[in-house]
Amino acid sequence: MSDEILPEEIPLPPLLPEDDAALKLVLRDTHRAEYYLLSKGTTVDFDRDDRLVLFRMPQAFWENSSVPRSSLGIPLTLEHIESLLPQYMSALFSDDPPFSCDPRPKTSIDACKAVRQLISKQLKDMMFKEEVRLGLKEALTYGMGVWKAGWRRKKKFRRVYKYAGAPEVASIGQGVTITRPTKKSRKVLEELEEYEVNTPYLEKVHIRHVIVDPSLRVPDIRKAKFVIHRTYATLIELEELRDQPGYKLPSSEYLKSLFEPPKESPERSILEGRSTTSVLNTGVSSLDINMEFKAMPRWQDASEDPNLQPLELLEYTTEGRCIVVLNRKMVLKNDVNEFGLINWFSVPPIDVLDSWYGIGIVKLLAGEQRLQQGVINSRLDDLALRLSGTFLRKRGANTPTQQLRLRPGGIIDSDDEKGVQMIQYPPAIADAFTEVEASDNRAQRRSGANEIVTQGTLTQPSSITRSATGVQTLAAGVGARSAYFIDFVVMLVIVPFLEFVHEMNCRWLPIEEIEKILDEELAEEFKGDAIELRNANVKFKLEAGTKLRAKAAMMNLAEPLMQFFSQAPVLESLQDQGKKFNFAKFAQQVLDSVDWPGEQEIVTDQTDQDKAILKQKSDQAQQQSLINQKHQATMEEIEQKGISQSGTHVIKALVEELAARPEDKIELLKALSSHALTTRQQDIDQQANQQPDNGGQQ
Repeated sequence: MSDEILPEEIPLPPLLPEDDAALKLVLRDTHRAEYYLLSKGTTVDFDRDDRLVLFRMPQAFWENSSVPRSSLGIPLTLEHIESLLPQYMSALFSDDPPFSCDPRPKTSIDACKAVRQLISKQLKDMMFKEEVRLGLKEALTYGMGVWKAGWRRKKKFRRVYKYAGAPEVASIGQGVTITRPTKKSRKVLEELEEYEVNTPYLEKVHIRHVIVDPSLRVPDIRKAKFVIHRTYATLIELEELRDQPGYKLPSSEYLKSLFEPPKESPERSILEGRSTTSVLNTGVSSLDINMEFKAMPRWQDASEDPNLQPLELLEYTTEGRCIVVLNRKMVLKNDVNEFGLINWFSVPPIDVLDSWYGIGIVKLLAGEQRLQQGVINSRLDDLALRLSGTFLRKRGANTPTQQLRLRPGGIIDSDDEKGVQMIQYPPAIADAFTEVEASDNRAQRRSGANEIVTQGTLTQPSSITRSATGVQTLAAGVGARSAYFIDFVVMLVIVPFLEFVHEMNCRWLPIEEIEKILDEELAEEFKGDAIELRNANVKFKLEAGTKLRAKAAMMNLAEPLMQFFSQAPVLESLQDQGKKFNFAKFAQQVLDSVDWPGEQEIVTDQTDQDKAILKQKSDQAQQQSLINQKHQATMEEIEQKGISQSGTHVIKALVEELAARPEDKIELLKALSSHALTTRQQDIDQQANQQPDNGGQQ
């Protein structure tokens, strides 16, 4: 091979280079990108991230002794990752399916619904939610989550069961027949039926397994000049590539010879090998303390079966071509890129300007975790010294010269009563206890995984929670921070992948497969031709971040709105306008906003029995109201008669008292006449009030 690749060796797409030139191109770009990553310490950073997220601490010992010191690992970064990830997943997958589909011009609504149903079924089959979860967890850990999309064509077999024969039809006379089983019709046969799988897929790819164009300066991997995916394929997996378009595999005998003695050794990935730098000068390598949770390296043989032993496979992808190299020696594929684009997606939690790699939670909180580990372990070491004690031995005294250890019933011989004394330590520093709490607060402020997000509470009382405005401001700030990253995931990963799936369905999914995937309910609604789905021009939306903010605002306003619309003046005003407030719909939307389990059973329609009970209560209330009105009228009449009779009795008493004085009879008659006129006028007014008002007819 020459040192340089000449321009005429690599023509512009869609022209393809020769296999030798393609092999040289892949190996050169792989070596250049790998050694650039090694030069800036990328693998060391990955090892450090693994050690922190797994809170692994090497065992330390007291100086010049085998006595262990406190080596407690603090899972600070792991706590924050496991607190943020459920919030992101619940926001992204709050609906089923987790996306909406709007028709563009010249596309019917029915076709849009069918596209949504079709892709929803495909997402469930590929375990889309789990792949997104794994990718987001790697993004929070290493600072970048990476996914690979593609189209899987594969032949599979399934078991089919059928009867060995048909039942016998016998005549019983007069043209009547019966069906009766036979020995063959009762026997069940099992057969293997071959079928072909045509489906899109999305898989999470570990950050160590992908080599990206080192000149990429934005977090979107689709803008890279090239992407190299390193896998380790077995003989079985290589044979499955034989029927894939664009692959030109050698004969099966030649492939088998690669796995037979003397077998071909797989190339080792230098990005996946872990550094052996000592940790804290203890001589314990990061490889040793991380091995507890690590799987076997991919290039090693995990089985004695030759069919399951691996060989390296490099898949080199650009927008115009795709080259696959086996063990850096043989080109298996040298073809145009069937997708016409780089079929990769990536997203960082915190993007860095002029860089593809981002900052994850582990790197963000690495200093705080180390600080907490140092403070807590130092505090425990100090406690161990106080509990076990350190002795001061007088030089030259007749005392034991070996190391002294406290033990129950132990005896120390000494000629001098002060020859051996325990050192008295000063009180523990209070700042060591408050520093860890301050570190927790700083970590929560940086990552956003505070009690407001995870538990809905605050660590310490704050004046901001005394008013509804303060609570809404605090919740809005936390929600906006989470929604920012969620919108980032939607923009760079989910919506582009949905568009990718729809385009590949239009190109490669057979019409009969489309009709088979659509369920019966939607098939009845969709009366058009399945070709409409291929020609459908739709827009995908997943407003997870917007929904997260809207849900928080809805929950803050739910109670004030309910109180406002429950006020009598508001209800009367709505009635005057011929409107009403739908309390059932409002309650249902509030329950939907928080994903309340079984919300459809809380607000339901009344049954006939409920309506009968309600009508009975209404009739009883009307009867009771009439009885109360009649009772009130009777009491008022009795009261009026009592007033009149009391006045008459008073006047009679006056007459009897003044009968002996004739000169006062005239004044007495005048008083009686006035009382009679007043009583009569009251009776007339009462009768007038009891008569119905005839309006203008009177």
